Amino acid sequence: MSTTTPIEPNTLERNLAEALGVFSLMFVSGGVGIMLGAGLAEGGLLMIAITTGLVLGIAVISAAPISGAQFNPAVSIALSVIGKQSWARTASYVTVQCLGCVLATVLLQNIMQTEPLQQAGEASGWAATRGSAGLSVSSMLILEMIGTFTLMWVICRVAVHPRSQPVASGTIGFAVGGTVACLILAFGPLTGMSLNPARSIGPILVGGAEATDWIYGIGPIVGASLAALLHHRVQS
Repeated sequence: MSTTTPIEPNTLERNLAEALGVFSLMFVSGGVGIMLGAGLAEGGLLMIAITTGLVLGIAVISAAPISGAQFNPAVSIALSVIGKQSWARTASYVTVQCLGCVLATVLLQNIMQTEPLQQAGEASGWAATRGSAGLSVSSMLILEMIGTFTLMWVICRVAVHPRSQPVASGTIGFAVGGTVACLILAFGPLTGMSLNPARSIGPILVGGAEATDWIYGIGPIVGASLAALLHHRVQS
């Protein structure tokens, strides 16, 4: 048994963990999406869902002891709404989460240099999370809210619930990554299933914004906050 006292991660370590987590999420999921569009990979939506779920799960396992592995402004804000995290830390996390996604998108744009990859990147808005089913804005907003509500509820059950026994980071990673993968498979074609304002901000800034992009900020934040508030109310 170890007799050493655990060292509390400092602010730089926590922020770096959050930035790298979102960077990895965007770089892997966005890169796969662009390669699929260029005809250099196969598997379609299933491939995107699996790779996104895997990279997110692995990132959660590696960063959970450092920063809590939130990787999502909607999750960070929801935790502050119910008093589980200071607003100062949330502001710091949201900033570096968005920065991580922007840096990953810029890197993808600069390394995907062949003509098929450039064309696929530009056609997709550099892996923007947008639907292709022609749904109304209200329908897409509701789906993003419901999807992120579901994700946040899972997070509350496995990582936030104060009465539960400590859950291993591997279990949390599997639960979070698996939930995101399932939601992408179920509703990805309808909205893009962003579930994460930070995941959407990079392609918006690099590839250009569209009139409906606001739903990928508002929907996840509202959905996650409602889930956290309801869970907090039920467990109080």
